[in-house]
Amino acid sequence: MQPRLVAAVCALLTMIPATVSVQDASDTNRRWWRISAVQRQLSLTSSQVATLDGLFERGLPERIHLHRQIQEMERRLARIMNDATTHEDVVAKLSADLEARRAQQNIRRTLMLFAMYQALTNEQRIILTQMHRSGHDPSRREPAPR
Repeated sequence: MQPRLVAAVCALLTMIPATVSVQDASDTNRRWWRISAVQRQLSLTSSQVATLDGLFERGLPERIHLHRQIQEMERRLARIMNDATTHEDVVAKLSADLEARRAQQNIRRTLMLFAMYQALTNEQRIILTQMHRSGHDPSRREPAPR
């Protein structure tokens, strides 16, 4: 993978939270491309916004399902770790299963972000990378004007 491509995908990775919940799924903060200032800075077309929306929506139910599974597994792991009679092998197995599920979630998220990156032009990718490097996080709303 080219260094510039890796940098841009990493920039995208930092713009979308790792976890997705039902509430977050509809939250504009998670859909950074819907923020008007970001749309202006990147000169996103309405077609690109629609494409990014579609890429975000594709697989969303599965990402939400994975997130819920992870939450349940974390609760179960916490419960069994508090049980003095639990054997170490049980903790190790559940821990490994939990980490495998997290990896699966991260892979899906990364592939979604990679597809989003590909929906941008070279110029937009450069601007997005510059925004990230300068500390401007498009996934965070700017404060309301006073």
